Amino acid sequence: MQQIQDTTGREVTRTRATEHRYAELARRLVARAARAHDCRADCISLASVIEHVLNDTARASRATLRQYRAALRHAVELGWLAPDEAAWRRIARPPAGHGTKRGALTSAKKSKRITDRDLRQIDTALRQSRSQYAGDLRALLLVNRLIGARIFEWRRARFLKAHPATGGPALVLASGKTSNGRGNGATRTLFLETMSRDEVTAVAHCAGRLAGRHNAGTFERWQVGAAKLLQRVCRRLWPRRKRHITLYTTRHAFAARAKCTHSRQEVAAMMGHAAAATAGRHYARALRGQALRHSRLPRPAAVEVATVRLAGMSRFARAEIHSRGPAR
Repeated sequence: MQQIQDTTGREVTRTRATEHRYAELARRLVARAARAHDCRADCISLASVIEHVLNDTARASRATLRQYRAALRHAVELGWLAPDEAAWRRIARPPAGHGTKRGALTSAKKSKRITDRDLRQIDTALRQSRSQYAGDLRALLLVNRLIGARIFEWRRARFLKAHPATGGPALVLASGKTSNGRGNGATRTLFLETMSRDEVTAVAHCAGRLAGRHNAGTFERWQVGAAKLLQRVCRRLWPRRKRHITLYTTRHAFAARAKCTHSRQEVAAMMGHAAAATAGRHYARALRGQALRHSRLPRPAAVEVATVRLAGMSRFARAEIHSRGPAR
């Protein structure tokens, strides 16, 4: 994990995976700009890249622009692009119309909802697929609606048949996004005694398969292949849909059901958020009907619920929590 200083002098911690993702994104942005300007990628300036990014992303959301800025900053750190303060100010303060709250690109085209019928149709299609990624993709789609983990957190998932604290089954996840105070601890535990025996078996199977891929060094390749396979299947099943189901849709689906049956602090603890407001702002809304049919969700550890911050919530939400007393 590397520590650097950003433009405000704040210490920033980035993992190698994050830096690799930024580098790949920067490489794509530079290549697109070079093609548009009919020049080589190693000859293009930061100002030209930023100009192309702003022209090409007029409908991008604020979150997308933040990712682009971070990627280009990393490209400058690597020496791929020469620093240019005047050009940097353009993307730091984009023109009016750029960086809308909800964009029309990237994540705006991804569905935050998956119904039982959708899941059955995808499962049937994957059963018929000859892809090497289909089997574990089926397992993940079925299980992660009940667990709500980030996809890469399954790499080091540990299933415990008998947890020392309860004697019942549990899943221990190495939480992602824990740098800069964003996560609620390095690990989190989900107690599974509330779930059916078949559901617990499915969780154990999924954790074992994906952790095995990580140990074999093939998890990242599987994740990319599974995402592309799911995209092909969804576009074939629903060619007219504007928003398609992705691997991350299962985490949104979990959040939507958890909000119906758990407190805000419990939802945050189960999803690995440091603040109780995060799930409400960035994840799918509560679905009452789905909650009734899928009420068997895990139980978070009380010690992890207690460390969730209430900052960022409205005073009415905080008053509601305090009136109920400490989270269970």
